[in-house]
Amino acid sequence: MATAAESDVHALEKLKDIYGDLAQVLIPTAGRINCSGKLIEVTSIWDNRALAMKKFTKTQRLSVVERSTEGYDYRLLTTSSLPMTNFEYVMYIHFI
Repeated sequence: MATAAESDVHALEKLKDIYGDLAQVLIPTAGRINCSGKLIEVTSIWDNRALAMKKFTKTQRLSVVERSTEGYDYRLLTTSSLPMTNFEYVMYIHFI
């Protein structure tokens, strides 16, 4: 039989796990849609909490969608997602 303290610790650990899962939800921060003929290019930037590093990381996602000639059907051609890096920040860290 678990004591009250053990039950409290178990409940706190479960709460911490739930918070960790919720913190991983991506937050959209910027985006752009460009149309060129039948192609639609969607560029978006997302923030994500990196709990272990205690900071936000940014990811850029690029998707290309093709629109049918009638304009009612859309087909995803490609999607790529890459972490965003700041060259000046990387150089600063490298030379310290």
